[in-house]
Amino acid sequence: ADSLLESLDLLIKATKGFDTKCIQTLEANREHCRQQVENSSALAAAFIHHLGYDQSAIIAKEALANGQSIRTYVLSQGLFTEEVLNQLLNIHQVTGPGIPGRTK
Repeated sequence: ADSLLESLDLLIKATKGFDTKCIQTLEANREHCRQQVENSSALAAAFIHHLGYDQSAIIAKEALANGQSIRTYVLSQGLFTEEVLNQLLNIHQVTGPGIPGRTK
């Protein structure tokens, strides 16, 4: 029983230390996060409602094969204007519920 209580005490102290030294001081690198999202082939899912699943999958595959971001590939193919593309790939709409680019 003593060993269990000692182990629990150590775990509590370690958890508190982890919280104060790691979690509370953690800060996201916003630029790196934005780049990761921009370079993700998952962004092609934003086009499914507008182009269909098959065409969206082709966009993702082609962009990946060409080493391009979804945005760069779509613009180079002239599939959407930059204005429409900005609406469709708005990160707040893409990661939220509903259909990206649809106005309410």
